[in-house]
Amino acid sequence: MSPHRWDFISDNRADFGVKRICRVLGASRAGYYRHLATEQVRTERQAEEKRTVSEIRAIHAEHQGAYGAPRVHAELRARGRRINRKRVTRLMRINHIVGRHPRKKKRTTIADRAAPPTPDLVMQRPVELAQYSAAAFAEVCRRHGIRRSMGRVGSSYDNALAESFFQGLKRELLQGRRWTPKTQTRLELFRWPSYYNRRRRHSALGYLTPAEFEQQLIHVTYAVTRRMKPRVHSRGSADHRLPHQP
Repeated sequence: MSPHRWDFISDNRADFGVKRICRVLGASRAGYYRHLATEQVRTERQAEEKRTVSEIRAIHAEHQGAYGAPRVHAELRARGRRINRKRVTRLMRINHIVGRHPRKKKRTTIADRAAPPTPDLVMQRPVELAQYSAAAFAEVCRRHGIRRSMGRVGSSYDNALAESFFQGLKRELLQGRRWTPKTQTRLELFRWPSYYNRRRRHSALGYLTPAEFEQQLIHVTYAVTRRMKPRVHSRGSADHRLPHQP
């Protein structure tokens, strides 16, 4: 039964009576009275849903429209809200709240298979590798407390984290935005690492921020260290008593 029919019955019951209207509409009087009995519950649920949507919109705006349902749900849970992720997804969908998604990749270079191959004129030892392993570069890293890392040839793990960082930067900060003054662009780019580490929730970390994950790791490490630390007995305890002399 459509809710509008129940409303129609309520609006006209004084003039025509519930029994007559229900007979004309083919509605159940028991269903109508059940609808009235649960009206307060529905009103409270609708009000709570509006508050939830307002919170979702606020979180979405705080993160520049980048958050989708998984991160919005994680943020709500972190704020003490007990809410199902499917419900967050539904509310965002019906209220047209959408996070940013990666753009579809466009193939810009198409090789001509019929054309003869062009030789590679680059030096046998890549310039980047030479610069990276140079003594001067190593000294600069040491002076600034930077620990270098170089993966094996053919391994993508050395660049995976950096590529993930810049992918998020392009999608969540630069995509769809235009900054005319360079000073504003520099300021936003300077703020991004702080946001990335302190406020942005990462799916790889169970939707914790890196700062939260680090604190959690510190607490766990401290607890394990205390548990593994040998107990120190006081003097005169049972473990330190001298053997009984006959």
